[in-house]
Amino acid sequence: MGTVETPQPTESKSIEWTKIILAAAVGFGLLAASAYAGYWYGTESADLKSQIQETPTPVVSQPTPTPSPTPISSPIPPPSDRISCEQAGGKWGSWRDMLNATPECNLPTSDAGKECTDSSQCESYCQAEEGAKRGDQASGRCYEWQSVYTCMQEVRGGVVDVTWCY
Repeated sequence: MGTVETPQPTESKSIEWTKIILAAAVGFGLLAASAYAGYWYGTESADLKSQIQETPTPVVSQPTPTPSPTPISSPIPPPSDRISCEQAGGKWGSWRDMLNATPECNLPTSDAGKECTDSSQCESYCQAEEGAKRGDQASGRCYEWQSVYTCMQEVRGGVVDVTWCY
């Protein structure tokens, strides 16, 4: 049988590892330098943006969404039992359509039916006339009850708002 020659380590293989390590170091160095340059470029860009004066965009007249109205709180809390509620002219019942709704008193307002152009003029809300369309210029009537447990359109600033329901 013949002899088997085992390969001897050569100088060229150790040079290959040196080249790989050197290439990795150069690559990481370039990566770090580009990140550093990007940081300064981004900062400079932000500084330039702050110096630019923006011209206001013209506002297009469209109805804007408004939050649900907040009723004017009554200085005297409503009665907490049926008899006292009815004696005060209120309606007693569970008004909200939800689980665990508890009965409560809904008292009448003293300005019911008064003409209004905004809910701030009413004890409760300024209700649009039936059939009014959102965005129409209109006046309404002050709602007859302190709390609203129905669907209605509110008038705000003389303009009919969206229909909302409680």
